[in-house]
Amino acid sequence: MTRKLAAMSKTKTAPLYKRIREILESARATVARSVNSGLVMANWLIGGEIVEEQQHGSKRNRSGVKVDPTDPPHTSHRYKIN
Repeated sequence: MTRKLAAMSKTKTAPLYKRIREILESARATVARSVNSGLVMANWLIGGEIVEEQQHGSKRNRSGVKVDPTDPPHTSHRYKIN
């Protein structure tokens, strides 16, 4: 290939490479968010298991507040008093 053809070939394919790079970067960002969400959920469930084990299966904590496993531990005592 001559230099002129090689230069033309590079400029025509540059937008293609840019689009491919953008697609891959977007996919990586989406995967990272999904993994982060999955890890947050796993850690949340693990924390719930630990709390239940510490409370020996009791559905109420030491202060008598009913434990709701769907509530974050730091908010259950503020907003759910049953």
